[in-house]
Amino acid sequence: VTAIVAEYNPFHNGHLYHLNQSKEITNADYTIAIMSGDFLQRGYPALIDKYSRAKMACLSGVDIVFELPCVYSLSSAEYFATASVLTLARLGVVNSICFGAECDDLSLLTHIAQLLLDEPKEYITTLKMHLKSGLSYPKARSLSLTSYMHADDSLSDIINQPNNILAIEYIKAILKFKLPIKPYIIKRKTAMYHDISLNSSISSATAIRHNIIDTNSLSNIVKDVPIPVYNQLSPSFHSIFPILPDDFSDYLNYSIIFDHQNISSYMDVNEDISDRIVNLYNPQNSFHTFAENLKTKQYTLTRVNRLLMHIILKHDRNSF
Repeated sequence: VTAIVAEYNPFHNGHLYHLNQSKEITNADYTIAIMSGDFLQRGYPALIDKYSRAKMACLSGVDIVFELPCVYSLSSAEYFATASVLTLARLGVVNSICFGAECDDLSLLTHIAQLLLDEPKEYITTLKMHLKSGLSYPKARSLSLTSYMHADDSLSDIINQPNNILAIEYIKAILKFKLPIKPYIIKRKTAMYHDISLNSSISSATAIRHNIIDTNSLSNIVKDVPIPVYNQLSPSFHSIFPILPDDFSDYLNYSIIFDHQNISSYMDVNEDISDRIVNLYNPQNSFHTFAENLKTKQYTLTRVNRLLMHIILKHDRNSF
């Protein structure tokens, strides 16, 4: 049994390639997907509901889909990956995990994961220095690892790639908890995570979502998703999806107005960002506009999106 951690937002040809490659390189009889539910790791709602996305995955060849609880799907890469891997371990049947990444050098990513587990003194000192200077945690970590490993900017580029970040965290969780799950990497082909242009066969989920939203149509993505997925999407278009962050603007306004004294009790919200939320709050702003206004050098847009969703969903720090 091999496992895949995914968001399938929506399931597309790249996911189908990854699924088929996972089966081939592991010689698996069955595949399990751990999938984010209605809210995703970048702090946005999924374009279409979790049940429809799970059905798309099963129609495309996944044997069974388990939901990653929302509190973890809306978390940093470390918590997202750790919760996913521990969920797989608890199932008791998973032999391997296959994840896509921009870098397919498993030994390098494993070395980085082990360093993050060991936390050498020199690395921690440099990390604290960068954080104190006001850098975001991902940027500070990348610079500190590059410095500790005496590497050039190419290593920093590898560490900063979104799927590499998750790959390192999957490996780190396996090492930390000594799990009998073997990791495999499938190198991303054709489309990168942030690509916004369709490639007519394998396009990124980002590009597919952008095209659906920008054109208000599904016609351009017919070649980018498996036929069962397109057939699942078509009847739901306009009536059920797309679901967008700004659909939650009223919920955010309600949460801030009626719960502003407790905002700092929610996940990812410290006193600093709590004060910033209250001071910058404008009921005329949409979710997206307010998030853009809140972000800083230290608080990335993704982190801001996540903490705003935690406020809306009432995820306090005891949710973990």
